[in-house]
Amino acid sequence: MTPRDPSDSPHDASNDASNGRWSDLDRPPLSGMSLRRGLVREGGLWRQVDVVQRTGSTNSDLVARAAGGDLAEGVVLVAEEQSAARGHLDRQ
Repeated sequence: MTPRDPSDSPHDASNDASNGRWSDLDRPPLSGMSLRRGLVREGGLWRQVDVVQRTGSTNSDLVARAAGGDLAEGVVLVAEEQSAARGHLDRQ
């Protein structure tokens, strides 16, 4: 994803999580069915793709599921929006 040019927006979007600099609103919503169709294959790496609208962090969610014994190998969790995640852009 590439950063948005702030001049493209009529207001200061830097504090608006859904329209911030790293937002990608020029795409359709994530489609769980399409992602599963494209990624889940017999004998493949990914066995399950879950799509959620919003979460704090997909990694934290998967860690919690694993700790609770509710996570099989090959599960992918994708979110439209993450509110607490650092992602690769914030890592040092």
